[in-house]
Formats: sequence, structure tokens, C-alpha cells
Amino acid sequence: MSTYAPLAAWRRGELDDAALDDAVSPRIDRTRDDWDLPRRLREVKARGDSVAAFIRNEQRKRQYSNNIQLVRALFQTFGLSLGEAKVFVSDCHDARFDAELDLLLEQRMKP
Repeated sequence: MSTYAPLAAWRRGELDDAALDDAVSPRIDRTRDDWDLPRRLREVKARGDSVAAFIRNEQRKRQYSNNIQLVRALFQTFGLSLGEAKVFVSDCHDARFDAELDLLLEQRMKP
């Protein structure tokens, strides 16, 4: 509940908007990589970059700690089934599979 204390204080008029921003910004920034994944995936795809390479880079940055968020983002962003998204994330460990995975993603996205 302490997470919401700044918001409650703001609602009571004890914090102004700037103070509320200062209080919640660190919490937002700590989770940005997870909740911003769909937008970043769309940008990677729009640029023509490898989605598989992006996923692998995210796995390395996170030290494989949160593949669930990666699977969820692929599922939401590209309409993959849960199983397809899990296999995609699992297979991204090796750059030799990037072209094949990106082609499979492209084929899956076409009607």
C-alpha cells in the first residue's frame, strides 16, 4: 500500500503535480521495460529489424529473468498464439535462427 501513498497524498491536496511526478517516476521507470515492450516490438518490426535479435537482446539484458513478459508482448503485439510466442522466445537464444524466426513471424502475421 505504501506504493500508493503519494497518490493518496496528492488526492488530499498534500502534494502538487510536480511532487507527485517526482514520487512516482522512479517506480514507473523501474517497470518501463516490461510495459513498454509492445511499442518497442512494433518499432523494431516497422524499421525492418530482426524481432528475434531484439528478443535475444532483451533476454540478455534481463539475464533471462522475465521471459513471461517477452512471451506476453509477442502474443499481444503480433497475434501469435501463446504456444507460438513461447517457442519464438525460446528459439531466440541463437542468432543463427534469426532469419528463420523473423520469416515465421512474418508468415504468421499475414492473413
